[in-house]
Amino acid sequence: MLVEIAVVERGGEGVLFTLIETIEAAAKVRHYNAIEWTVLARNCQVPNPKLMRVLETLGFEVRQTDTGSEFYWHRKSINDSLLRRGS
Repeated sequence: MLVEIAVVERGGEGVLFTLIETIEAAAKVRHYNAIEWTVLARNCQVPNPKLMRVLETLGFEVRQTDTGSEFYWHRKSINDSLLRRGS
């Protein structure tokens, strides 16, 4: 499953955990193997430093497009056997 978040404004990082839980639950019901997250908020006119800390804590990494724009990316396996092993 591919998830792309374009903008997170005015404390929107607070809803991020709920959003992640909801999307993970939907992916499990649909028997997807993994979720690939892209958060484009790194290139906002006024980047949210709290959002950046939250994403980095959750294991997101900074990646770069071919044109040089930066974004946060994370791929999470939702395979139950992998989750039990801590992957």
